[in-house]
Amino acid sequence: MSRRIIRLGAAATLAALVVGGCSEPTAPERPIPGELTIRWTTPNADDRAALLRVVVPAGMTTAVPEVATPGLEVFHRRTADTLRIAVFGDLASGALVRVAVPDVRQASRVGAQVTEVSGADDAVRASLAGYAVTVERP
Repeated sequence: MSRRIIRLGAAATLAALVVGGCSEPTAPERPIPGELTIRWTTPNADDRAALLRVVVPAGMTTAVPEVATPGLEVFHRRTADTLRIAVFGDLASGALVRVAVPDVRQASRVGAQVTEVSGADDAVRASLAGYAVTVERP
């Protein structure tokens, strides 16, 4: 009799595990709209213009880039998956631009790079060594 009780107990435990694992599928998480900040690091104190290339999955951008630091001017050109952003002004390390996106949790899917920089003399820098950009979620 005790073996039968143990078998019934084991069967009941197994059935509970199977039923518990068969719950209804969860609804997909809703997007969290917001802005991503593009920050940059510069090795120079006299940068006056930078050209950035930001790769954004198609359909992810919803607005044009906005200045993240007062006193800068921003211009852009967008293709299906790329934003080319030109930033002018006294450029110091820190936040440059913000880009509105439909889901800030997708920030890791956005890539950015510095493609050109010029100094106060208006000459394009011969090297981009020491420059870096990151895409951050607020």
